[in-house]
Amino acid sequence: MYPLQLEAPPEVLDARARSAWLTEPTTSPQKGEVWLLSWDGRARALAVLTSVTAEYVRAMPITLGDPETVTTSNLDSSILGAPATVWFQVETGLGRFLLHKNLGLRFSDAQILDLRRAAYDGVARPAHPDADSLMEVATLFQELCFIEWPSVDKSEAHLNVDEIKALGVSARELAGLSGLAVADIFHLWSQDMYVTADQAKKIEEGLHLPADSFLLHTPDDVTARLSEPILKDSIVRLAQARSESERDVRNLVRQDLALAARTESVTSKRISALEDTIARLIAEAHETD
Repeated sequence: MYPLQLEAPPEVLDARARSAWLTEPTTSPQKGEVWLLSWDGRARALAVLTSVTAEYVRAMPITLGDPETVTTSNLDSSILGAPATVWFQVETGLGRFLLHKNLGLRFSDAQILDLRRAAYDGVARPAHPDADSLMEVATLFQELCFIEWPSVDKSEAHLNVDEIKALGVSARELAGLSGLAVADIFHLWSQDMYVTADQAKKIEEGLHLPADSFLLHTPDDVTARLSEPILKDSIVRLAQARSESERDVRNLVRQDLALAARTESVTSKRISALEDTIARLIAEAHETD
């Protein structure tokens, strides 16, 4: 399989795909498109999107390589400029935040259906790939599938106030039941702060309920906007400027904008505010160098 680098497109790609590799996407992802996936400033894989929802996509891996390294090909070499394999056996659910570059190639619905039929029927086209390569690709996409942002396990969830209200518990009563400071409960209730692991444990004990029942899993509007590929390059630049992980800078921007975004009613203004915040944080990071 051909190695991928975020800063430099593979030389085997044609001019159109190489240009797209270096261009920020300007539209939302669509079914059938081929995207470069990245996380933490690293190019991780190529994939064709087989379905797209507001929160995630499903995708099939694509690998590049010549006949010495990839013996099967589902894509004619003229499409991307190099022999390539679509691993239809490894269709995987992925967070939208992994999408980085749209390479401009689009599969038709009929082509995607054909690939899915091949996977479910156990039919390989044109031949079944070797087991080692299949396992390598499957392992990578399992790893990507398990990347969650925000993650409840990493204290990136808000308090599900509606669920707690449904129990007949007020903010002040929750403070009493959990033993947490009223000021902390106020911030959690207003969703200005994430619930830490320690806070979740105390609320669990106070309500006698598992954390899963009072933590908010549905992405808020800021989270959804930050997951869009149109902001991915800016997120990567911010992570580099601050020498922090992509997860950490996403949380930084999310927390910074959480309160302001809830008071803003126009989507375009929300996007502008996100872009302005990321630009400001990048500038601040460079000032401290």
